[in-house]
Amino acid sequence: MISLNLAVDDIIRLLPRDPTYVVEPMGSTILGLTYHHGAGPQNAYGIAQYHVTTLLWGRSAYHFVIEEAGKIEMTLSPNERGAHAGYTLGDNLDMFPNKDKQWYNDHYYSCVLAGDFTHKPPKVAQLTSAVNLGVAFKQATNGLAELVGHRELPGKATTCPALLDMTWLRVTVDERWRGLESPLVTPGSGDEAYFRQFPNWRAAAISLKGTADLFGTQLVKTREYLERAKLLKEDDMLVTNNLLEQIERVIGKQ
Repeated sequence: MISLNLAVDDIIRLLPRDPTYVVEPMGSTILGLTYHHGAGPQNAYGIAQYHVTTLLWGRSAYHFVIEEAGKIEMTLSPNERGAHAGYTLGDNLDMFPNKDKQWYNDHYYSCVLAGDFTHKPPKVAQLTSAVNLGVAFKQATNGLAELVGHRELPGKATTCPALLDMTWLRVTVDERWRGLESPLVTPGSGDEAYFRQFPNWRAAAISLKGTADLFGTQLVKTREYLERAKLLKEDDMLVTNNLLEQIERVIGKQ
């Protein structure tokens, strides 16, 4: 069992559970944490209800749920094996370690971000909490814990966790864990955590500002020319038309 230096809400006793379900323990070696997106029910209770009553798994499949507002909830005991990455139809069992259908469930804890990220990314608060959870796992394992998306597990045939950018998450967690980056914004205080998921986001922001400044300058010049339009000779009108053509090229109309 990994002991995390992180505040989480233990709501295990509040969730649906089959009273006849026999607990299956985690493996003796924990390799890391697997990230998922809910793609269905939008909260911890709904997820557990679906797993227990529809899928008949007996308990919530995930150890942690990160709600849209960023709250991290423990929904399955760290001593108990989850049901988040076992073999399912369509997977390549030959790529599972030892061809063991339960290998990933035995050796990886699970975290699901509530919501469907098929077409939109997670909320800023969720990204911040996902990073905090990853940092806690790194601290608890002296940096050895792997942070992987569901689809990154060899042999798994899934798109989960969809638009949750695992490369960004791993880099950000590593920066935080090593003390190379100032802490991420707290939930609700800004959008930096969201924009950091895009490569070279700082350079892109600077580039966009430069383009906007240039475009604004061109508009000012155009307005000055047009205000003098009644006084312009024919030759001057050609100059104005050329300037308008330049601006149209800048904004992509030509």
